[in-house]
Amino acid sequence: MSTPTPPPGRRDNGLPSASWGALVDLDPRLSEALLASLAEAGVAAYVEPAGGHNALTRASQLPARPLDRLWVDPVRADQARAVVGAEVRDLTALLAEQEPGATAHGLVQPVPRSAGHRVLTPPDLPDPPRAAPHQGPDQPSSAPPASPEPEDPDAVWQRIVAGYDQEAAHPVPPWPVSEDVDPPRGRLGSRPDRA
Repeated sequence: MSTPTPPPGRRDNGLPSASWGALVDLDPRLSEALLASLAEAGVAAYVEPAGGHNALTRASQLPARPLDRLWVDPVRADQARAVVGAEVRDLTALLAEQEPGATAHGLVQPVPRSAGHRVLTPPDLPDPPRAAPHQGPDQPSSAPPASPEPEDPDAVWQRIVAGYDQEAAHPVPPWPVSEDVDPPRGRLGSRPDRA
């Protein structure tokens, strides 16, 4: 008896499994790295686009943004959870270096229970970033305000009009060179045969 292979058109890590269980839904940009890490750990896995097919109601619904569903060998699910958890922690640390407080929430998420007949327990995943608690008027705020005060439209318009005849501050304009307009020519234009 041969072992079933992932359905055609799916990306896998080359390891066979007798059965498959859905572990997590993830951002497609992470799929290849997770497949490689799972292969290094000896866990058979494949990814496919996460469809919106509800196995209970047979209704179809597309996810809000593209996601891949990670399927793993259920016999090695504990190892798969450890690998995915480590990758998510590494990703969260990388994101936090670039933006303090950022997490991998939303990049890796649990598979909805209604998504299939074999949904495995996901690894520990990051919580969504918490909103800062509301500061009272007498408490100093450690974070900058959410949005600056909108400028007065009349003042903005006056600055635009005042700067109309000024030369640009930068020698290179902020638009592509292909959009530059040539200076106007005479009515007939300059043709070599009319010189």
